[in-house]
Amino acid sequence: MERPDIAGVPRLVVQERVPRGLTREELEQNVRHALLHFYESAPVRLGAVSVGAYASERLNMGADAALGEFAPGGQWGAADPAVPLSAWQAKISFEEHYFRTVEVLAKGTRATLVLSSEFSNTISLSRKANQWLEEDILAELKPGVPVVVVGHEDFGKVGVR
Repeated sequence: MERPDIAGVPRLVVQERVPRGLTREELEQNVRHALLHFYESAPVRLGAVSVGAYASERLNMGADAALGEFAPGGQWGAADPAVPLSAWQAKISFEEHYFRTVEVLAKGTRATLVLSSEFSNTISLSRKANQWLEEDILAELKPGVPVVVVGHEDFGKVGVR
């Protein structure tokens, strides 16, 4: 949770983990429940609440399942604790990537490298899935090279590496 009070208006931003495989309705109900729960349990009267739902371990890459906002008119920018609750709305937007089936190869699986970007004709092999600086790159490989999967990490919207 974070309290990014702007111009003296109390606001709350919450990051929540959700499991993969929820239906759109289940995900929406989860976010709505969190919005209401955090609004009601706040120690001060809030002007707006935002809940980012994450399916991946990466909480620093933007909500990768859904984003909910509970505020006057459903608008984060209209945050005002003096607005009657009857004028508040919950708005939820979904990250469509969350609903796609992600195929993950098991550790030890033999595979062939495939190029997934038009920005390069090689595939960088890094020491760690989340570090891509020059000093982290072990090799630049061409598509078609046989490899063995040593593990995977879910990066949400970015995909599985």
